[in-house]
Amino acid sequence: MAALGSLELLAAGFSASFGVQVLPPQAAAVSDCRGADEAPHKLTIHDLFHLSHSMVPREKPCTTGGEIEVNCRGMIGGTTTIRVSLGTTVSEMKKMVSDKLGIEKDIRFMYDRNILDDESTVESAEILNGATINFIVLTKDRKPEGVFELDPALLARSLDYDFTKRNDGNAVYMRGAYRYYRPCGWYRYAVSVTNVYGNNTWLGSGGIRTNTSPGEWPVSYHGTKMRNEGAVVVKEFRGGELEYINGVYSSPSLAMIDEFYAQIFEFEGKSYKIALQNRINPDIAGGHLKIIPKERTEVGADYWVSPMEDPTEKIYDVRPYGIIIKQV
Repeated sequence: MAALGSLELLAAGFSASFGVQVLPPQAAAVSDCRGADEAPHKLTIHDLFHLSHSMVPREKPCTTGGEIEVNCRGMIGGTTTIRVSLGTTVSEMKKMVSDKLGIEKDIRFMYDRNILDDESTVESAEILNGATINFIVLTKDRKPEGVFELDPALLARSLDYDFTKRNDGNAVYMRGAYRYYRPCGWYRYAVSVTNVYGNNTWLGSGGIRTNTSPGEWPVSYHGTKMRNEGAVVVKEFRGGELEYINGVYSSPSLAMIDEFYAQIFEFEGKSYKIALQNRINPDIAGGHLKIIPKERTEVGADYWVSPMEDPTEKIYDVRPYGIIIKQV
């Protein structure tokens, strides 16, 4: 039976979080695929993080001439851009994509990790101008076509750490100018991020330490349920009106993420939770970070919002460097 720290458990956690079948490395034999020449499609850690971090509160669509552009990206290839109006339905959008890409099978649309119903419109789904919708091709029995294989190349297994029996008590750890709450009670899978973003100053020096390093970024946590059913209730009142802030949401409080946003999944008869551990660009003055204090939230903890995060512009203000899982 696989235990905490296994890639089988990690793959199961990702499958539950992102609505696709993700298998551990080399687990899918050719005979299990839908054709002898079909190999499992590599789904990298960064692909999964992209799906997770697109889950942010959205502003209402702003259009020019009554239309917006929507990017549609297939999870195993195929990308196109379509122009739609606020009243365009998801069913009509699927036909546009299928016609442009020559897809003859049904497809499933996912936006902010939520599966979109055919009857939903651009307006009701709050799809923004320039937004990206992910899609999966479906089989006749409406299951995702093909299998996905977790790519281990972006994992740094030698840096994994078992916090399941750790208790920091009154010890205070610092990362950047903020307190770091270590994921005690969880198992952390390390992500290979060394030299990925240029210099490694943001990571700080290695080893277990309570102090911070010059230029080090603080630690936050992100739960993959942060978009589910409008779960993120960030409220700021300006002039008596409710305002939602666009950006990637996380929090320095793992306890809050654990309670509200960590995805629960089943594996080999047991229940687990999964969340992401990140480093966050702390440049408040430059607009890279906005802190919403716990007094203005309904979850008893601060939200950290990274409004400038944009991988298409190579702005990586939220840098996941760990995946944490615990049994519940």
